[in-house]
Amino acid sequence: MIDSYVKRTDEYISDLKAKLSIAFTEKYLIEMKLKDNFNLQRKTIENLEKNITTRDKLLFEKDEQLYAQERQIKKITKQLEDIMNEELSHRGKVNAIQSESKGNTHDKDIGNRDGSKTKVIIKESDFDKEKIEKELTELKTKLELTLSKLQETETELENTKTRLSKAMGDKLTDNNPNIADLSDKNRPTKLAERYAELYDNHWTDAFDVLQAFNQGEETVIEILINILKNVMIFCQSKALEQIKTLKKVLAFANEPVSTGVLTLRTFDGIKPFKIKSVLNQCYNISFESYIPNASLQISEDVSPDFWKVLKDARKALSGISLENLHQMFISNGQGSTNDTIKSALKVGKFTRECIEICWYMAVQDPPVTLGPISDKGSVFNADMYKAYTVSGTHVDFVVWPPLLLHEHGPILAKGVAQGYVRKP
Repeated sequence: MIDSYVKRTDEYISDLKAKLSIAFTEKYLIEMKLKDNFNLQRKTIENLEKNITTRDKLLFEKDEQLYAQERQIKKITKQLEDIMNEELSHRGKVNAIQSESKGNTHDKDIGNRDGSKTKVIIKESDFDKEKIEKELTELKTKLELTLSKLQETETELENTKTRLSKAMGDKLTDNNPNIADLSDKNRPTKLAERYAELYDNHWTDAFDVLQAFNQGEETVIEILINILKNVMIFCQSKALEQIKTLKKVLAFANEPVSTGVLTLRTFDGIKPFKIKSVLNQCYNISFESYIPNASLQISEDVSPDFWKVLKDARKALSGISLENLHQMFISNGQGSTNDTIKSALKVGKFTRECIEICWYMAVQDPPVTLGPISDKGSVFNADMYKAYTVSGTHVDFVVWPPLLLHEHGPILAKGVAQGYVRKP
């Protein structure tokens, strides 16, 4: 009896030790995550401070230009007032001369008895009148030129204000997901709605099609997730390829472009060699050149504004390139021996919708990304996942990955996972 009690006690203590070990591990992971988040936030703050400093400097320079132009406008306005006052003064003189001329007509009648003196007075009056009229003509010409110059200055001032506004807008929106273009029908919030509809509608239809091939539920779910991941990889690689090609064409470069630095960030649950296999065998894409979730870093020889123009051009033409992108994916997948790709061709509507949404995600600045996929047995994060058919404290398997505004960013759309309650 005592031995049985001691045995149960030992088992209980062992179980507590195991739970304590797990708790310490989870504590360590949380601390590491908090540390990473702190470093990321600090880096974000530093970048924001740098952007604010650059913006303030730009604003100061533009304010100096605007102040100089305003002073020029005031100067021209003062000249105009002086010219108009001078013109009024001359008009008064002309009126006085005209009145005097009428009086001189009477003098002319008298001058017939004293001819020479009267004729001299008339000639001097005519001479003064012609001189003043000539000066008036010159003043009118000068006034028209000044008015034209004033209009040009005002137009230049307005253009400067417009350019400043656009420059500040570009500075604020470049690689800044917190400022959305409300005129963009494919902005991140709209993509999140389509992403949710993809799961609610097309995912269900694709599930039924694949399950008809006598495949189990979890197997079909895994296939559909892999289709989404592979489409995302394909779209990200093509988005990078497009930017590099644009830069190469504009630079008339015959050599491969090396200014774009690619960094590896793999999806959770897919090993690097599997990604390499998918890219090389199925898509004919070099793993070393195009890797998932890669980001383009700005080289020193090209200004940030240049990359902004390229990214804007890519985004503006994203709808036009969709059909060709779909054809490339289908063409590269035909004849493939990869099970995921063969399944993708069987569920064409689901795959097409995945391509369209993932492409618009890839051309955002910064790109919208798929969130991390929780491991089996990990704590169920209700902020990141909704329950599939069973809720619980831990994750059994992931059905649909969450969507993030950008890498390590806030959640745009929750994923779906199957839960279970771990027994104590």
